Amino acid sequence: MIQTFFKKRGGFTFTELMIVIAIMTVLLTVVFFNFKTVGSKQNLDKTTLTIFSVLNEAKSNSISSKDFSDHGVHLETNQITSFKGSTFTVGAPGNQVFTLLTNATISNISIGGSQDVVFRNVTGLTSASGTITISLTNDTTRHDVINIFSSGTMQITHF
Repeated sequence: MIQTFFKKRGGFTFTELMIVIAIMTVLLTVVFFNFKTVGSKQNLDKTTLTIFSVLNEAKSNSISSKDFSDHGVHLETNQITSFKGSTFTVGAPGNQVFTLLTNATISNISIGGSQDVVFRNVTGLTSASGTITISLTNDTTRHDVINIFSSGTMQITHF
């Protein structure tokens, strides 16, 4: 009888199960927040590259003298618009509007007091040199900056 009382029983104790559940909860929390951060960073990168690509397309259209015209990009906090000509007109037939992702925004436009970057026909030069800052709406410490130079060249800096 004493021998059967001290016989090893199979299975886990309640304490062991609680410890395993606590460890799994901590690990899943860390993984979840890391994936959330990675997803936000990818959205920031995607938004920055979209803006950069639209600017490059406008510059290329100007250099190639497409439609014998200047080409530009109008910048707003939640969207950008590619346009033909030296001035932006809302609703013009050739305008292409690009809506930015919901958690990324243009937080600062410092291009000579304007919201338009216009590239000159044939030369691709611009008088709107400066910076465009793209930030995450839920984490303003993470942002990218597009530098635009008067020569028409551009560069992206990640912060």
